[in-house]
Amino acid sequence: IRYFNSCLISALPFIKPPDPYMASFTNREDKEYIYIPFPKTISMFLSSAKGITLSTTKNNLINDVLTFTEFSPEEVQIPTFKFERLAIANKTNSLNENSLNTKILSSEESMFLQGYEQGKDIDPAFYRSSKVPGDPHLGFKIEFKGELVQGLGGPYRQYFSDIANELIPNDKTGKKLNLFCPTANNTAQTGEYKDKYTITPSYSSNIELNHYEFLGILMGICIRTGVHIPLDLCSVIWKKLTDTSITIEDVKKFDEGIIEQINFLSEIDVDNFENYNLNYSCELSDGTLFDLIPNGKYEKVLYEDRGKYMELFLKARLTEMDKQIAYIKKGLYKLIPPSLLKLLTHKEMER
Repeated sequence: IRYFNSCLISALPFIKPPDPYMASFTNREDKEYIYIPFPKTISMFLSSAKGITLSTTKNNLINDVLTFTEFSPEEVQIPTFKFERLAIANKTNSLNENSLNTKILSSEESMFLQGYEQGKDIDPAFYRSSKVPGDPHLGFKIEFKGELVQGLGGPYRQYFSDIANELIPNDKTGKKLNLFCPTANNTAQTGEYKDKYTITPSYSSNIELNHYEFLGILMGICIRTGVHIPLDLCSVIWKKLTDTSITIEDVKKFDEGIIEQINFLSEIDVDNFENYNLNYSCELSDGTLFDLIPNGKYEKVLYEDRGKYMELFLKARLTEMDKQIAYIKKGLYKLIPPSLLKLLTHKEMER
């Protein structure tokens, strides 16, 4: 295995990532009409087995690459982000008392958005500073104005904890940013993993996509400096970030209704289907209505075209977050080489 791993490492840049929604339909006796096929390509095999195939050499390689791509403190000056946390808290409380119709944090209330404004024009190389002996490893320094704080590590870790609570708040009734929304299982409190979140499909304007890129930069900084953003996201998101094949179990954890819908349409007879009144549209995770074909909400699905609908439906649901994922990766790749991320399993990425 060690020899295989040593050969595999040099070949990784030449292996194309697997299709993120590789799935098919069949009429099997066990009534499970959707399945992810057995790996048929090198990339699919490695994606399904990379937790084993690279385990013996991966950590050393990651450390070597991160060290090789960092800069000494003499070459770059670590950026400093400044926040008035007390003012942000007071502003949030004030707006909560006076606002009756919004649960979305504004830039005045958000350390994530203020961090984005301070960091958006900084060369990513400045976040790749090597560790200074005797100090914690930092991607940037944090200054909390008006607070007496000892050391650099505490405020640094606190910043990542604070923004995680803005992205996915512990208090579900409180205000949050709009980058993530509850999964369908979370919203309906059905199926497995009822506490997970996913990317908000409609959060996709240019400035909003830049927020995802900044999140990717922060994720890359976390990998480099050993801190953690505790984000309770579904496995589909982590697998897409690491180019790992998605399985039927991931789909169930994301939205169990997808499987139920496909199985229902596969079994329904023609008479009952006529009463179902199905058109070529579907609802995404945030409730957005999405047309599967042009003007699909006005186009009725015929019984003999159910298979076409199911293919379009599954593809739409499993790619609804791909634009945002691309921007998170764009930020990540500014800190972590793409070929290195492909070595990580989705569970390692989440940790």
